[in-house]
Amino acid sequence: MSHYLQVPTELLPYAGKLSATQLLIWADAWMFKKNTGKAYRTNAQLSEMLNVTERSVSRAVQELIRMGAITVQSNGRNRVIDPVPPRSPTAKAAGSVESGLINALQVKPRLKRGCNTLAP
Repeated sequence: MSHYLQVPTELLPYAGKLSATQLLIWADAWMFKKNTGKAYRTNAQLSEMLNVTERSVSRAVQELIRMGAITVQSNGRNRVIDPVPPRSPTAKAAGSVESGLINALQVKPRLKRGCNTLAP
């Protein structure tokens, strides 16, 4: 049985603003939630699946949280990664979670570490 990830086509123009690890973690959570209702994955599972270090997974998850692309909840035993949809047709105000991942990628510019200039 083969497994695959889907990235909604409306997200593709913005995919360059995410690292490969961030995009794959988001896509995995998107598919997991779509198929089972909740995305449960540990850093170790994501690390093995993506062939990156657990530290890389941790950094990618933290950055996705910071930019509003995912939310994470934990009940002490399990962590649930909830991906923000690319764009919600019932979006409320720009910048709200309901407005989606695309809005988050457009509105929140990244600053280069250690300086006050925007990254290209």
